[in-house]
Amino acid sequence: MIETKSGKMTAFIKKRPKSVLALFAIIVFVSLTAAYRKSAQKPFNPHEHFGGSRGDQPQGQLPVSMSDMFMGSGRCAGCHGIDQAATPIANITSEGENVSPAENWRGTMMANSAKDPMWRAKVAHEISVNPIHEELIVNTCTRCHAPMGRFEAEHDGIENFTLEMLDNDSLARDGVSCMPCHAQEINGIGTTFSGDLHYNSDTVWGPVFNIAQGDFPLFNSAMQSFVGVDPVPSTKFSESEVCATCHTLQTHTLDFDQNPTGNVFTEQATYHEWVNSAYNNSVDAHQECQGCHMPKTDEPIIVASGYAFLPPRQPYAQHWQVGGNSFMIELLRDNILELDLSATENHFNTVLNRTMQNLQENSAEIELVENGVDGDTARYTVKLTNKAGHKLPSGYPSRRAYVDFAMYDEDGNEIFHSGRLLPDYNIDGQDDTFEPHYDLITNENQIQIYEIVMGDEWSGYNCS
Repeated sequence: MIETKSGKMTAFIKKRPKSVLALFAIIVFVSLTAAYRKSAQKPFNPHEHFGGSRGDQPQGQLPVSMSDMFMGSGRCAGCHGIDQAATPIANITSEGENVSPAENWRGTMMANSAKDPMWRAKVAHEISVNPIHEELIVNTCTRCHAPMGRFEAEHDGIENFTLEMLDNDSLARDGVSCMPCHAQEINGIGTTFSGDLHYNSDTVWGPVFNIAQGDFPLFNSAMQSFVGVDPVPSTKFSESEVCATCHTLQTHTLDFDQNPTGNVFTEQATYHEWVNSAYNNSVDAHQECQGCHMPKTDEPIIVASGYAFLPPRQPYAQHWQVGGNSFMIELLRDNILELDLSATENHFNTVLNRTMQNLQENSAEIELVENGVDGDTARYTVKLTNKAGHKLPSGYPSRRAYVDFAMYDEDGNEIFHSGRLLPDYNIDGQDDTFEPHYDLITNENQIQIYEIVMGDEWSGYNCS
């Protein structure tokens, strides 16, 4: 078989017989191991009802279930998780830090997108307000929050995916795991939005492999044998377009009688904010989404355990998938059993630390300039510089950023405070509707707040 692939391989056999025999032995070993695994497993029926095999997932473990289109993150973690060897060499740095995709991802909002209690509450609220549109709401929201369940149902001819199906489907509950990103059809990314995802069942894409350093088809064969997919390299996978479909949400608006108005409203536009930012349009400042959310390490990393011969990736994009939602990460960490999560307290603490670092170092800079004191009046200029590649805050419209400005006398007594956060997470003195933008703040009830403010057909507010 080897000689028929190319004349070059035939010549190689004549010059290096021992190496080729070793290579052939490895190929035979991989094939036999794959055959053993397949024979040892109970055949999986991808068309079982949602309460069947795909409903079974021990608490605290990643799902290993499979369907026609997808597989659970537990399957991928077999190689791309913790290296279980006595002396680990894969998914680990020279300092012993675990950088495996599965472990870095487990405590993120992406991993917990289908179990996010705020998202679940908001979906329930939308259904209660618009009950006749329940099917549309659930089908739309689960495209991005539970994509493997939602699109497997579509593949199986199920017209409407329900929250009950989600709760009984380990693939749906796996959230935005490995395949929802890596199995996207790479051609056409960045051109569809609002969760209009397209998948290939037998292909996963990743960053370009370095063929010159020895990434040869043997590794492809291993993935094909063990999990039935073909890894395909593409430069597009390192670009922001991979994130576009779910990080732009356009919804069709309704009037108060729940009738469509015919208008389309862009509710979330994080990807398009990046498209129009300096991070996309400036040569000097150019940075893809992955640059902040999946920071690279220049240290060479072997990416699959059990394959010591693999050449390391360098640079290596770490699956931190870090954002700015520290509140929800803490809530998830403190309710692991109640929410049936697969991550541990340590996973969430790691993500929380990275989130705080991202907020403090990569989000914004603040500069305070004293402009002098005139009698009983002190003047200051506060300058904020957005360092994110999009609006700050961005995404879901409940998010807000605000300036907390306090002054104290020489004895430590507070004499002025604009932006005091209250225990219920409102801000002392804020307007009931929304806080206008201020060029000049002169009293404590004026608060500089940055947030998305939406209007409706009766509000009459000019939010510009």
